[in-house]
Amino acid sequence: MLAIGAAIVFGCTSIRTRTLEKGDVTMTKEQFATQFERVFRYHNSVMNNLINVSAELEESSPDGSAVSEAEAIMDEACEPLNEVVAAESVSEDVSFETMRLLPRAVPECEAATRRVEVLLLDVLKTQESSRKFVAR
Repeated sequence: MLAIGAAIVFGCTSIRTRTLEKGDVTMTKEQFATQFERVFRYHNSVMNNLINVSAELEESSPDGSAVSEAEAIMDEACEPLNEVVAAESVSEDVSFETMRLLPRAVPECEAATRRVEVLLLDVLKTQESSRKFVAR
């Protein structure tokens, strides 16, 4: 799937990063590549869900606003991951600065994506409850 050359470029044999479940961890390059891919796929899944319900979010302005703010934070946090994947998709090199940011960017992207997912689920539950109430 994703080659994630970023993990391979690091000169060291281990990468210090964080996970939401374990906190600070040291991973091999292969483990980090797996973590990168998992977070990237998770981020894309949440983005797809967000796109699918964007019209409904616009109707619920207070909740939609919170989701929009969290989405902006997520977009910024996940930018290095998206940059790596975009570069690899066209066989281009990734900047050293972006590579240097990845051990911090991957967990930040995951945390920001989780916040969007939670807010999105809350909005959808609220909207569903409102629909059921109105339908009665």
